[in-house]
Amino acid sequence: MNAPLVISASRRTDIPAFYADWFMTRLQLGFCEFLNPFNQKPVRVDLTKVKFIVFWTKNPVPMFKHLPKLDKMGIKYYFQYTLNNYDGYGIEPGVYCIDDRISHFRTLSKMIGKEKVIFRYDPLILVEDITISKLLDRVYGVAERVYDFTEKMVFSFADLGYQKVQYNLAKSRIKVREFSLDEMHHIGYELGKYGKQRGIKIATCSEAVNLLPYGVEHNRCVDPELIMRLTDNDEEIAKYLSAPSGQRSLCSCARSVDIGMYDTCVHNCAYCYATKSFDLACSNFEKHLSNPYNSSII
Repeated sequence: MNAPLVISASRRTDIPAFYADWFMTRLQLGFCEFLNPFNQKPVRVDLTKVKFIVFWTKNPVPMFKHLPKLDKMGIKYYFQYTLNNYDGYGIEPGVYCIDDRISHFRTLSKMIGKEKVIFRYDPLILVEDITISKLLDRVYGVAERVYDFTEKMVFSFADLGYQKVQYNLAKSRIKVREFSLDEMHHIGYELGKYGKQRGIKIATCSEAVNLLPYGVEHNRCVDPELIMRLTDNDEEIAKYLSAPSGQRSLCSCARSVDIGMYDTCVHNCAYCYATKSFDLACSNFEKHLSNPYNSSII
């Protein structure tokens, strides 16, 4: 049985938004399960040794009530908070309006500290009449309201190569196009300049393009430097993080165990790589609601 010190909750689904109570129950019971995405066999995870959690979310509010308990347990954490503004385009129909999400971002930052809330505009996507200029205006519109509440902004360019993404975009009748290399460099230049002006780090997630000349780093979303900083350089965690992560080639994340499951997020984002279809996600969410104390999400 896996007994990780660091867990990711989760790249595969939005645990804080939809499964916060389940997560806390499993943490207190000391184990959970998920289905291996390659062979669909159950994987049991021992949670009794967890010292650090990386949360990924578009809605952290259901976790707010649980954070004091995590603090009392001595478990450290930070949030990767995706805060896109595609309101009006049908790209993220299941999320709150942008004003509410910005308010939640600021509230979370005030609760736990801005170093623990990473601002993600992820992915950047070119759809319908969104030009590069309009897209950057939307990014700046959000960033201007949250830069005082974070230390870093992370972005990526929409990856349209996933079959799930192509299917969901086609079903939503949303037309998108890839970014050219010149456009990527232009965005890197502009966001790098913005980061310097506002005093926040700017980084890309799992991107091959080199934007370092503009001050844009390759991000490590499971970030060993930040984890060590937040755990006062815990030696046991340092040793754990030094082992190979097993992530895909463009991912620089440190070692962690992701406890989420694909096809369980009901935000219904058209670009999602983790959901085959919204109907399947809704069906799985209903299964969860019928048995919320199951060892796995569904």
